[in-house]
Amino acid sequence: IYTLSLHDALPISLSSSAFTTVAKNAAAAGIPSISLLNPVASADTISLGANDWLQGADLAAQVAKDIGGKGMVLDVHGISGVGIDIAAYDGVKAVFKLCPGITTNDTIYDQFADATAKSDVQTYLETHPQKIAAAMTSGSGATGVLEGFQAAGKTVPEIANDSMEDGELAYWYQHKAS
Repeated sequence: IYTLSLHDALPISLSSSAFTTVAKNAAAAGIPSISLLNPVASADTISLGANDWLQGADLAAQVAKDIGGKGMVLDVHGISGVGIDIAAYDGVKAVFKLCPGITTNDTIYDQFADATAKSDVQTYLETHPQKIAAAMTSGSGATGVLEGFQAAGKTVPEIANDSMEDGELAYWYQHKAS
């Protein structure tokens, strides 16, 4: 009997290629593999998950509508090269390509960590004085983006996020009238 454990895949990675050997070994032992977060590029794995491209496109369409089709949008990525982030922002870019009045900056990668998002957004805002019409995040980090705007003394814009965090939900609840 082959026992598949997380230790077989350590270090745990958001990269699907890190799991292909584990999936192959499990298949050889007759154990099915299912990936629930990132797709694994292996015939030995069934990958289940959301349509990340469509989520990004839907978020971008709502943001474009909310900001009247113009303004600077700060795109705050998770980790460079991660499939979820790539697919979501491919959807975002496809929508914003149809909106000539929207410009973006997508140089910030927050490593899916609020502390990094806060620090990097604050630094960005202190060195880029133009008004930000909206911010978009992929995965966790939205609370840090919110805190980065506050720490820089800037008005918090609409923040579109494809996941939900306690901090951003609490902020929304406190400011839902506006």
